[in-house]
Amino acid sequence: MIAEDEKANATEEDLEPSGKPLADPGAMLVEAREAQGITLARMARDLGLTESAVRQLEQNLYDKFPAGIYVRGYIKNYSKIVSLDHDEVMEVLEEFITLNGSLASHGSNYDPLGEFANEKKKLSPMIISSAVVILLLATYIAYRVFAA
Repeated sequence: MIAEDEKANATEEDLEPSGKPLADPGAMLVEAREAQGITLARMARDLGLTESAVRQLEQNLYDKFPAGIYVRGYIKNYSKIVSLDHDEVMEVLEEFITLNGSLASHGSNYDPLGEFANEKKKLSPMIISSAVVILLLATYIAYRVFAA
């Protein structure tokens, strides 16, 4: 059903002579999965994803993933599971990215470290105080040892 909507929304320039979109990695994956009789639940289990995440891969909804590197990895693993040439699938993915925007823009608001990555590293006042006390103690001991 979604593939039909995408086909209807594609312009003539974006279609092959057969009427399919030029670059549709999700459709390649779905077709191969269904041809092998692999269920969505099994694919999700094999990839370590939820069923909705697998559906998002199959529908080319990559903005739902934290970063493009994850999308590429999941698609590569998916293509291996369904015995597709993963290099060919990755080429189609790259073509899709070229036509529809880069994966770098997808998930760009994902920040695994949160605000911690932006904080300047500060020496704690406790560390500075401890260093001063140790230095003073070392000076006192050195004075007592060498003055005697």
